[in-house]
Amino acid sequence: MKRGIHQRMFFPSLYLHVLVELQLLKAENIVSRKKIATQAVAQRLHMKPVIEDGQLGLRLV
Repeated sequence: MKRGIHQRMFFPSLYLHVLVELQLLKAENIVSRKKIATQAVAQRLHMKPVIEDGQLGLRLV
């Protein structure tokens, strides 16, 4: 089987997903898990995490 462009297209998102999973495993409490998950989503959507009124949200960069 030929390996090439197709494999490379999916690799970055899988790699990011694995990194996030590892960070989530290391996070001790729910608050830091939520922050890590929000940051991961923000990176994928080119947004940045914002905390307003104690709530964690996303805003377009």
